[in-house]
Amino acid sequence: YHVTPTEIRQSNRFSGSSLALAPDTLMIPLKRNPRPVVKQSAQDQKDQKVNTFLRIMNSKVGRAEMVKDKIGRKEAVAYLEINDYNVEESVADAKDDLGWEAQDARKKYCQNATAESSLLIEMT
Repeated sequence: YHVTPTEIRQSNRFSGSSLALAPDTLMIPLKRNPRPVVKQSAQDQKDQKVNTFLRIMNSKVGRAEMVKDKIGRKEAVAYLEINDYNVEESVADAKDDLGWEAQDARKKYCQNATAESSLLIEMT
């Protein structure tokens, strides 16, 4: 049990080394875990998932350089709420949205470039 005699005496409320003074039934105290288990609240778990989502999405691997701006905390919470705080599904949705935004931005850039080149041709 890895319990010292002093701990046994203290838990059974007797002193001395004679077992004649001890109660009929000895209680052996259990050692406490040196690291107490800390239960996380629901809010702590949600915050942890938000932080995980942000870490994934704002890393170069997660974003694949699709957009220049990083995702903010409010946007992360929105993606997670939509997906019932499932981080994997939230990341997939965000990547889909960012991919669409990047593709849309490329289309607009190409349209603007075409319009500018048309103006240059007309001016000459």
